[in-house]
Amino acid sequence: MKGLIGKKLGMTHFFSEEKGQIPVTVIEAGPCVVVSCKKEQAKNYTKLLLGFQKAKYPYHWDKQKLESEEPVKGKRLNKPQTGIFSKAGLYPHSVMLEFRVDSKDKYKTGDVLKVEDIFKEGLKVDVRSKSKGRGFSGVIKRHNFHGGKKSHGSMFHRAPGSIGQGTTPGRVIKGHPLPGQYGNKNITIQNLEVVKIIPEKNLLLVKGAVPGAKGTLVKVQETVKFRGREFGK
Repeated sequence: MKGLIGKKLGMTHFFSEEKGQIPVTVIEAGPCVVVSCKKEQAKNYTKLLLGFQKAKYPYHWDKQKLESEEPVKGKRLNKPQTGIFSKAGLYPHSVMLEFRVDSKDKYKTGDVLKVEDIFKEGLKVDVRSKSKGRGFSGVIKRHNFHGGKKSHGSMFHRAPGSIGQGTTPGRVIKGHPLPGQYGNKNITIQNLEVVKIIPEKNLLLVKGAVPGAKGTLVKVQETVKFRGREFGK
């Protein structure tokens, strides 16, 4: 699956002569560096490891290897993470994600993948990101329960109510909607259309909404369930 790592910048609208006003999500997709590309013999697939956003200069990194690189502000990496880039001879990046590809012949360590190399306007993609965390929430907010009467004298307002039967089965059925952690989960939105690509700014405009707040890391890849035009054709 072709794809890139990116960052959600926010939402806006795009005007098209054919479709009029289109709500779009602006994603800063790439540039991503190829860290490694190797075939998993046990699972019979080729995995492509990409790096995104340069990390802060590690304390234990040999500065003689990369004299031309300047330190950047950001997250520091531990030794195992830094060792992956040290082995490849690349500057450490704070984000690493894997993508499945058909063949490893097309990619070499150190190659830089940009948004115009992977995506085209009018294609369908899947976007995966982490939704906003809303903490511990009740059943009305978390599961859209109706709730009880708001009138005077009612003793039932926002409680979940009955959660099971009596002696039989004598337990709460698994999966029953109850209060708990709401949000902060990885969600994939499928079949979003690429409306516009701005190569000079590494921007990708996709139709519709993408989970998460501004600055959330996203994984954009070719769609799994094709609807309409296929990826790359």
